[in-house]
Amino acid sequence: MSKSWSATFADGHLALSLAIRVREVKMNGRTITLSIGYSDDVGGGGFSKSHTVVTPTNFTKKIFVVCKELFY
Repeated sequence: MSKSWSATFADGHLALSLAIRVREVKMNGRTITLSIGYSDDVGGGGFSKSHTVVTPTNFTKKIFVVCKELFY
């Protein structure tokens, strides 16, 4: 069974919220996706990047670190 979880990225608060929700349903994930959308007039409408980690995780810090790497 596969579920898709989404959250926006701001100072780790939303990474924490996401990790809590995933832990509540006793799940882990390997692919972390960061999607940022904004106006088509400014920068072309946003971007989406993903990274697959070796070991499935629901750890807040790991999710946050990967999102930061994807952002920069």
